[in-house]
Amino acid sequence: MPKTKLGEQISWKEFFARWKKGIDGVTPLQQTNIQVYSTIIMLVGIVAGIVITLFAIKSLWWLCLVLTGALGNTSVSLLGLWQKKNVLKRLYDPTDDVEDISLEPEDTFDNGLEITGMDNKDSPFQDCNKEVLI
Repeated sequence: MPKTKLGEQISWKEFFARWKKGIDGVTPLQQTNIQVYSTIIMLVGIVAGIVITLFAIKSLWWLCLVLTGALGNTSVSLLGLWQKKNVLKRLYDPTDDVEDISLEPEDTFDNGLEITGMDNKDSPFQDCNKEVLI
């Protein structure tokens, strides 16, 4: 039987109910932090594997090739997770001295250029605003 931090014995049903409640409370920032640290551990393992295969390159050249590809792929994954972590950190930490990422009215994407040469009747998107009946 599982025990609580206070030493009380609880049933397995109660244990899994508490576990589920704890897992549901994990924020996306916490999930991303775990993913970043796990990816760093994977990168260390891949680099160690490459170094070890270099000692037996004649027989393990194919493994070195596979690990080199995995190194690139995992590095790009780490970069994306790092960017995601920084965005989530800005969203969850309002005291952070980072510029506001919300769009202000002056932050429109209109650069003053006008698209010419296509009437609405020629547009491939002319039916986009019509209602769809199901």
